[in-house]
Amino acid sequence: MPNPVRSLLHRGGSLTLLVLSATCGAAFAQSPNEQQAVTLNPWPYTNLIAEGSQGHRLEIVTEAGIYNQATAILTFGGQTWKVTDWQCEQFRAALNTYRALPGLKPGPGLLLPGASPERPMPPYRPHGEMWTIRTHLHAPDWSAIAVEMRGGQGPYAFWMSDTVEVIKSCGPPLE
Repeated sequence: MPNPVRSLLHRGGSLTLLVLSATCGAAFAQSPNEQQAVTLNPWPYTNLIAEGSQGHRLEIVTEAGIYNQATAILTFGGQTWKVTDWQCEQFRAALNTYRALPGLKPGPGLLLPGASPERPMPPYRPHGEMWTIRTHLHAPDWSAIAVEMRGGQGPYAFWMSDTVEVIKSCGPPLE
C-alpha cells in the first residue's frame, strides 16, 4: 500500500509538523525543505484547572522552566485566594501529596489489573463535591495528552477538596 504522506510530498505538497513539549520554551515547525524554530509564549503554563459542583474553581499554575514550584488561584463565592508553595507550607505539602497519588488507568474498571470480586470498593465520602479536572497526563517519555476527568469520589477528587481547604487556610482572600 502506498504511503499517503510520501505521495503528497512527491506531488509537491507541503507537510508541517508541530511538536510541543511542556519542558521546552520552543517548538519546531518542520517541513521537507527547512527546519525553523518557533518561539512560544511560556507565561504562564497552566497545569491543572478544576471546577467543583459547589462553585470552587482552582487553577494550579507553573512557570516555564521553573520546576517544583506552583501557584494556586482559587475563586469561590466572589472571592479569590492566591498562594504559592514557597509562601504556604501546607500548599507545598498538598503538592507533595499530589505527586504520591496513584496513577490512573484508562478503560473499563472490570478490565484493569487487580480487578476481582474480592477487591473492596474504594473509600466513599458522602456529600463530596463533584469535580471536573482538566490537565495533561504524561507518559514516562514526557509525551502528553490533554484529559478532562469528572467525579466526586476517589483519591483525585478527595485531593481536590482537601487542597481547596488548604488554600483557604493559607491566608485571607485577596482584596
